[in-house]
Order: sequence, then structure tokens, then C-alpha cells
Amino acid sequence: MPECRRIESLIRIALADGITEAALLMVYEQRFRRPSQVNSDWLHRQNQKVIGGLDWFNSNLTEVSSSPTLDQVGLAVALDYLDFRFAGG
Repeated sequence: MPECRRIESLIRIALADGITEAALLMVYEQRFRRPSQVNSDWLHRQNQKVIGGLDWFNSNLTEVSSSPTLDQVGLAVALDYLDFRFAGG
């Protein structure tokens, strides 16, 4: 990771990780609770975290080179997880 972009990269990595974590928590909430126990307000807050993170990345795109950076890999993983769990929904 280039030293001059270290902080920016770490922020982007954390944001990608947060998107994935919020999405995973949404899956857990729906999978491991009875339908009557699912907290729709909490699910909405987690969904807003995902949307907010994706909006930020959309506004702050970086060019992918032949050697992707860790934050780009993190975003790719987050997007793939969202596609895997929420495609068509």
C-alpha cells in the first residue's frame, strides 16, 4: 500500500468491510429469528448502512489497475456478497 495513500486506503477498506458486515447482519436477523421476532427498524438501519457505503464508493470511484489494491478487493468482495445474498430482491 503506498504510504501517501495509506489513510485513504484504510478508510476505504473499513467502509467495504462495514458494508459486508451490515449485509451479513441482515441475513442473520432474518435467518435465525422467528418472523415475529425480526426487527424491521433494525433491518432498515443496516440496509441504510449498506446503501450509504455504496453511495460513497459510487461518488469516489478509483481506477482499477492490473494489480488491484486491498480496498478494491474489499469492495469487490462486498459487492459479490450482496449479489450472492440479495440478487433479485
